[in-house]
Parts: sequence; C-alpha cells; structure tokens
Amino acid sequence: MNVLLVHGLGRTSLSLRRLGRDLADAGHRPEYFGYRPWAESYAAMRNRLAVRLVMLSEQGPYALIGHSLGGLLLRDALCHAGGRMPELLVLLAAPAAPPRAARLAWRLPPFRWFARDAGRELVEWAAPGEIPDPRYRCLVIAGTRGPGGRWTPFRGEANDGILAVSETAIGSAARLATVRATHTFIMNHPDTRAIIREALAMDR
Repeated sequence: MNVLLVHGLGRTSLSLRRLGRDLADAGHRPEYFGYRPWAESYAAMRNRLAVRLVMLSEQGPYALIGHSLGGLLLRDALCHAGGRMPELLVLLAAPAAPPRAARLAWRLPPFRWFARDAGRELVEWAAPGEIPDPRYRCLVIAGTRGPGGRWTPFRGEANDGILAVSETAIGSAARLATVRATHTFIMNHPDTRAIIREALAMDR
C-alpha cells in the first residue's frame, strides 16, 4: 500500500525515514511530503498537500501518517482534497486542539519567526469544531514520557513534553494508543513502529 508520511514542525522528512524503512520492509511503499513553515503560509502548505492527496487517491488504496503539525495538516487537507479517503490515518502526537505549549511558545520571538503562519494556526485554531472528526479509520498515538508535576503546563497530566495525551484525542471515531516516548522522537519508538505495522496489516 502507498503510505504518505508528513513530518512535524521544526523537522524534515528525514525524521520519518526510519519509520519509512520499517514500512518498506513490511511491503508498503512509503512517500514523503515536506514543507517549510518559514517560507510559505499554512494555507499554501495545506493546499499543496490536498493536491498530493488527490493524486495519491487516484493510485489506489493508501494510508497517511502525520507527526505533530503534520497530522493537523493531513486532517485539514483531507477536508479540502475530496476523492477517495485513506484506508488509515495515523496521527503521531498530533494536536486535536490548540496546545497549551504552543500558546506559551508563541510568546517567544524566535518561535514566532520560525513557525510563522503555521505557529499562529496552532495557537488560534478554533478546534475541535473547525476540523470535523474523521470519516475514515484513524489511529492516534500519544507519548507519555514528558515531565510530571503540577508545576508543568500539563498540571500532572500524562504528556510527551509538548502535548498532553488529552490534547491528542479526537473522540470516539479514533483509536488512542500511548507509548513511553517523547514528542520529538515518538516515530522512532519500537512500540510506535509495531503499532503502525499491525494497524496497516489489517488493511492488506
């Protein structure tokens, strides 16, 4: 099956290559979508991705994997793409609502300069109503290796250092799995890779 992988904010497609090799070893055909938040608007990134999804859907059954902002982009692009829906969407530590950590980071000029329009989207996004619950099979994988304690922005909630688990949940339409991983490297965790391989195997 064709599988499109979309990286998170501050990363590149290289961050997903290890997972892609896993998928190739399992008989899938990984592809990658890259974006540059400092060089293009959020809408431009989403629209480019929507075009890519239409092209992908014309080739037959496909699956999608998005890390962090990449997951938000995929959900949003699917609302604009039309055509055949994916067999599976995997959201790796992807926000389902404006993250508390992003609101804090937005106060810092370096983050605003780098994230630009995409960072503003994370902070001002009117979720959960802006992007509807998925009409396709969806798997959410959240990390739990973040800091504990009520002094953190997460107030003692399980988190990956960037997102609380509760900030990734998108309702009963999606299965939620947790792994002992941090936000940045959740895609490389052995449990994450095993969960994804098992979920994709169900569609073969």
